[in-house]
Amino acid sequence: MNSIVLFIISVSSVTASSIFWKFSGEQVLKVSGGGNFLLKQLTNPYFIIGWLFYLLATFLWMYLLSKYEYSKIYPIFVGTCIVLSLITGLIFFKEDTGMLYKIIGAALIICGSLFIVNA
Repeated sequence: MNSIVLFIISVSSVTASSIFWKFSGEQVLKVSGGGNFLLKQLTNPYFIIGWLFYLLATFLWMYLLSKYEYSKIYPIFVGTCIVLSLITGLIFFKEDTGMLYKIIGAALIICGSLFIVNA
């Protein structure tokens, strides 16, 4: 499979895991009020699905690390995760406070990633 596709799947999986974990945490807090938080997470479907996505991302990330220079791929991976988290925060959690600053920051991250790729 193409490395770009694997990269996109890996970044998307990391982001998906965080989304599911946020849903899980919110759900457990509503139900339990915080009591036995960790214990209740272990049986929460959102928590488990989040870990499955995270495992997928980890194995893909290990493969990508074996193929590319760490100093290039890691900053691009992290930057892409940040930009994707801004988008998912807006879509899934309606987080729009300070959106202008977030857009400017995301644009700077994208520019920085382009410099790293072309270095």
